[in-house]
Amino acid sequence: TPKPSSAASDVYKRQVQERTREIEQKAGALEQALQQQLLIQERLQESEEELRAILQNANDAFIAMDQEGVIVDWNEQAEHLLGWTRNEAVGQSLVELVVPPAMRDGYTKDFQHFLETGQSNIINRRVEITALRRDGVEFPIELAVACVERRNGYLFIAFLHDITERKLLQASLMGMALKDPLTDLPNRRALIQKLPESIARAARLGKPLAVLFLDLDGFKGVNDGYGHEAGDELLRTICLLYTSPSPRDRQK
Repeated sequence: TPKPSSAASDVYKRQVQERTREIEQKAGALEQALQQQLLIQERLQESEEELRAILQNANDAFIAMDQEGVIVDWNEQAEHLLGWTRNEAVGQSLVELVVPPAMRDGYTKDFQHFLETGQSNIINRRVEITALRRDGVEFPIELAVACVERRNGYLFIAFLHDITERKLLQASLMGMALKDPLTDLPNRRALIQKLPESIARAARLGKPLAVLFLDLDGFKGVNDGYGHEAGDELLRTICLLYTSPSPRDRQK
């Protein structure tokens, strides 16, 4: 067999060396890409763990669900607020677990309308609605819902905050604004607010409406002769007489 010439041997060696360097470069690039990918995965994992820690320790209840309405996440505050543990809640229907029965049809229609049109009265808004606790008690909450589009559909993220105390305070302030502090009877503001409603209702029903005015003769003399405390007590007594049920009404 004839031996290859020296020139041909040199060409072959150079080709092998170039091919080796090319393989080494690709191997180095692949290793660098893998290291970069691992670094990205580690950072994503760290970010996910940080986010989960934030959500688990959030002051508001956090609930995530898929576009089928199935709960996929549920933080510790949601457990305290709604009474279901995370293991019990995940995989269950949000409607069946959290939405009061009287509101379920409306919620389902609104949810379906969003999936079809992208429009909703609740999603991507902050609203005040009623929620259902595990023990069957309904209570007011402030709800903020966001929607995240994914490859396989939507992810809905909700934050719930109990506003029972706020509602009680609002009702108390409203009651104070519409009642006389001395007699606890509706005041002038209440009359101005209720009178148009009563007139409209009477007109709608075709029934007469009566307004009674009561004046106290000689009341100034009570204040002047016995003092304002006596006058206040007289007002309370008269109001009690005219607003308390009669014996006949109590028997009924």
